[in-house]
Order: sequence, then structure tokens, then C-alpha cells
Amino acid sequence: MTIRRPFDDLIDLLKQLPGTDSVSVTKELQGVASATSVAESDIYQLLIWLAEWQKTSSPKLNESYICVFASSYAGYDEQARLLSFIEGAGKGREPVSNLCKERGVGLRVLEMALEVPHVVSENWPEKDCMAAIAFGMQATAAGGDILGLASISPGNECHCPALCQQLVEAIGSDKQMIADQSEFNTLCVTILELMKKKAGREVAAMVGALIAARSSSLPVLVEGWSGIAALGILAAIGPRFTDHVKVASVECKEQFEIVAALGMQPVIGGTVNLGAGCGIALALSAIAPLLNLTIEDAPTASF
Repeated sequence: MTIRRPFDDLIDLLKQLPGTDSVSVTKELQGVASATSVAESDIYQLLIWLAEWQKTSSPKLNESYICVFASSYAGYDEQARLLSFIEGAGKGREPVSNLCKERGVGLRVLEMALEVPHVVSENWPEKDCMAAIAFGMQATAAGGDILGLASISPGNECHCPALCQQLVEAIGSDKQMIADQSEFNTLCVTILELMKKKAGREVAAMVGALIAARSSSLPVLVEGWSGIAALGILAAIGPRFTDHVKVASVECKEQFEIVAALGMQPVIGGTVNLGAGCGIALALSAIAPLLNLTIEDAPTASF
């Protein structure tokens, strides 16, 4: 008898997610623009992206939420910083709190066993990794029009860059050429094992949030090393699993290069280093005015 492993449930869920072609924008929006200059403009594509995943010809941002995962890594004594952020976010003292309040964006901070710093190791039990993934799915509980995923995880800047680079290499290899279900299963296990060995709890949680959002047709903005790593994990399994995700902003040149290697560009140009969640809040501010534009305005508008 074959013994099921914890990752098997996640792989089954991935297989059940709808394909990109099952999410379609209405004929009204599809027929608005036919000129190449319009169809290829960044703003037009951003509007189409929102419309597709919200399944409407009139995309909206009436209910936007940012979820910040707080986690700790072994070797980084940052408990005071983490607790200060959590308290400050709750009392409106963090930059992201002010940005969210000004823009009517909901903010949640989800703590992940801060008192037990995560040890990045191949010995992380698969069931514990899956528990982190399941925990992350809570980020979609509020629903809404769009979800932002960020993290405050001291130490991720030391672990995530190498993981991201390995994921980019995996995407560029023949592992992406999937011929049958067996090969897909093997690819999933390979990438998930890489996550288990190289990532922390918040990365696994973000993977769970991205999968849950995909199953609910909820568009997502990510930022930071952990968010980009989670995006890369699903992109390495298959590009269709990340069609509902955009990168809000980057913090450094290295992040920009990884995002570019994933075939994306951040919504906010330049770098944003104002604190966890701020890049997403600013990206939402940049997107909101576009919803009042007609598609004909798209070629001359910029953000």
C-alpha cells in the first residue's frame, strides 16, 4: 500500500486549480481596444489582469487587504523588533498602518511561532512545512477585491536570495517540460522539497496564501524576499500557477533581477524601503486611479 505524504494533499490541490483560460474577461472589456499600442500598454494589461481575476468588465479596489506574516529565523535575535512591529501595526504607529488608514486598506499581521525561531534545514518535517502552508491560507479569509502579501522576517534576506536563484535556474531547465501526471508529481515534490530545505515558515505560508487566492480567483500583490520566493516556488512548478500574482515593488537591484527573470516587472518603479507592506500600499495607490480611466486613455497614462 502506498503511504501518502503530507505534500500529496497540496499536489492534489494544485491539480484542481482552474487553468488560466477558464478565467475570462467579459466581451465588453475584450472589445474595447484593438490597437496594438493600447493592447500592449502596461496600464491596459494591468486593467485586464484585474478584470480577468475579478471576472468583471469594471475592476475595482473597494475592499483591499494586506496581510503581513511575522516570523523569526534562528541566528537573528530580533524578537524586540518583531514585537514592536506587531504592537505598532495594531496601534497605527507603523508606516504601513498609516498608508493603509489613508487609503482604506485593511491590515492584518499573522504571527508564526515567533518564540521558536525557524532553523533553515533539510530536517524541517514535511508535516510542519505543510502546517505553515495551511496557516498561510488564512490570509484569504477576508476575501475582497485584491490581497497583498508581505512579511517581517529578520534573516530572510540571508536565505531567500539563494533560494530564488535556484528557482530561476529550475524554471530555465527542462523540468518545466511536463508530459504527464507522473512527471508533474515529481516536479512538485522536487520544488516543494527545495522550499522545505531552503525557506522559512513565512515563505511556506505565502505559498499557501497564493494557492488559496488562486482557487478563489483573487488577484494578489507580493513584495519582499519572502514574497518573491513564494512566487518563484509556484512559478517553478508551472507558470499558470502565478498568473493571478503581480509584484508590487522591489527593495533592491537583486530583487529586480529575480523578478525580471520570472518574466515580471514591479508595479512601482524604483525601490521601496519604507517597511513591511508599504510597497503594496503604494502599489494599490498607483493602481486605484487607473480604474477611472477609459482604456483609450491607457497609451498616454503612466504610473
